[in-house]
Amino acid sequence: MSSRRNGFNPVWVVVLLFLAGLGLIWVNYRSIKPIAGQDDFTTGWVSANMYLMKGISPYDYRVAQEIARVSLIDSDQSQAAPKPAPFTEPFYALIIFAPFSLVDIHLARAIWLALIDICLVVIICGFISLSGWKLKVWAFGLVVLWALVLYNGAHAIYLGQLSVFIIFTLVGSAWLLTHGNEEGAGFLLALSLAKPELSLFVVVFMFIWSISVRRTRFYISFLAGIAFLLTITLILAPAWPLQWAGALVNSAGHPDWYNSVLSKMSFALPGIKKPLFIALHISFGLFLIIEWLVTLKKSPRYFYWAWLLTLTLSALIVPRSDTSLSLMCLGVVFQMAQVWQERFGKIGEVLIWPTLALVLAGSWAFVFSSGRGLLVEPLILSTLPPILSLLALLWIRYWVIRPSRLPLELMRDLD
Repeated sequence: MSSRRNGFNPVWVVVLLFLAGLGLIWVNYRSIKPIAGQDDFTTGWVSANMYLMKGISPYDYRVAQEIARVSLIDSDQSQAAPKPAPFTEPFYALIIFAPFSLVDIHLARAIWLALIDICLVVIICGFISLSGWKLKVWAFGLVVLWALVLYNGAHAIYLGQLSVFIIFTLVGSAWLLTHGNEEGAGFLLALSLAKPELSLFVVVFMFIWSISVRRTRFYISFLAGIAFLLTITLILAPAWPLQWAGALVNSAGHPDWYNSVLSKMSFALPGIKKPLFIALHISFGLFLIIEWLVTLKKSPRYFYWAWLLTLTLSALIVPRSDTSLSLMCLGVVFQMAQVWQERFGKIGEVLIWPTLALVLAGSWAFVFSSGRGLLVEPLILSTLPPILSLLALLWIRYWVIRPSRLPLELMRDLD
């Protein structure tokens, strides 16, 4: 009653959002074209379409041929364009693409990109909420716009990369878990395994931590989600685990199959690249495990810092790195802004905005200075963000885990 009396009608909000969504789909349909060799959606769409319409396994060589054909024709690229990747995700990843594969690929891509837009906005809002960064409405909107205009975000949206959806499930799972919806959090975490190379470390950490603090409903719902996905897909395609393993073996035969940020760092020193590659991965892996052990049975504050650390190190270790993976580090940016706001007051709030402006300008400066066009991802934009985020996490660790409190509160903790 009060909302109508004040002139606010929720129905009109729904109508406006629906119209905005249609407008976004129309813009995508008219303007966005796939990029051969970089378009995740074409791979998923063709794989799901050929399975649903012809019963052909997504790991079949004929699907890879069709992906290459559709990608080349639809993107209007020359034969020199990069070869598109075949489908190498678990079979249940087709559940994500199946609804889109029932309509024309151009319309499906337009709808998919609108979904990716929404997912990225939710990711940003989720990170800000989890960080505890207090913002006015206008500042909140400005930060969301900043993340969308940032090259890493804009490029991920343009390509419609599946990694954005996976990051959405990880952030959504953490947000639901910290807000008491353990069942929904567990199911979203299970769905994130549609791209296991990206989400595996986060999944393992959240599962182990939930057991240590007896979040029973969370890990049971996660296991139930996994069981549901496996049961349905094994009924539909009993041989898919072996076929998936074969696809992974074939992809591992490619010389660039493992192209993580850490591997790129090691290749910068060709003379010692092999021992450096091993040393970096083992060192960062042991560091992550140690932090996990420290976090077990601890409060949600410990959990959140270690969760951010796991996201950041995942961006460093994931086999196929690109600029979209740096979106996993947005949470670190917002958490650092929250620490500045809490520790330094007005001075911290003032410093936040030029810092964000510098990051935004720097991301596009690297692109333009490369001289390779807007669609070619500069190496520095996939390597620098997770490295800087790791350093920032180590810097703010104490203030995130042990925020400033009154002496009386500290004494109560000792009781």
